[in-house]
Amino acid sequence: MKKLLFLTTVGLISLFLGIITSSVYAGCPQDNWVSCLTLQGTPVVADLVEIEQVSNNTSKKTTLGDIVNDVAMTRTADIDMGAKDLLFSATGGGMIYGSMYNTAQFTVPISTTNPTEVNDGTATFDGWTTGLLNGMTFPGGGTEHYLTITLPGVYRICWSLSTNRGGGASMDTHGGVMIDDIAVRWNGEDERKLSSLDVGAYGTCSSHDLTSGDEEISLWVIMADGAEDAIIEHANLVAELIGGT
Repeated sequence: MKKLLFLTTVGLISLFLGIITSSVYAGCPQDNWVSCLTLQGTPVVADLVEIEQVSNNTSKKTTLGDIVNDVAMTRTADIDMGAKDLLFSATGGGMIYGSMYNTAQFTVPISTTNPTEVNDGTATFDGWTTGLLNGMTFPGGGTEHYLTITLPGVYRICWSLSTNRGGGASMDTHGGVMIDDIAVRWNGEDERKLSSLDVGAYGTCSSHDLTSGDEEISLWVIMADGAEDAIIEHANLVAELIGGT
């Protein structure tokens, strides 16, 4: 008589995946369901589920694993993790995220008081460097100033800019999120009043529903009191997928 005990430190079977025994076996014999599922084309590798078989007072543990391909699962109830943590042990796993930042001062050429995308406008270097990426991309070839998502959903976007007022009168500067070259106003917008020769930082976080799944995320800046170039000392942008669209 064999008894299956599903054991995980984070309760991934009963709390996260919600897979019941009958759907796991999918018609396969319980004493050989790993090989059976594999032959059916269901990918199974190590480190997701630990199964303990008890037979004649002898315990045998088998470790199963992550589903190799992306799998859409439907839940009919909320997932309550209780006092447990959701852990990611494999390189490249986890939530969908992306980031970029600058490593040196650059100037954004501005000829209008309307929002201007934060890049230096050259064909060889746009001022930005790729950060950590998982499920997003960062371009090359002289267009290094945006992140591209690969999945639709609601994204939390956090950003910061540090702008150098190179001289002259005080200047009111605004910044915010740009989606597919269109400035998002108010939602995720921030501003800073810069005195002459001042360096000021500003930024915020906001949520954006990106329905296409291939949107480009960048930043915009305004020198609101006049069409003057913006000198960027520091720039950071982080985007994370937090919900479905």
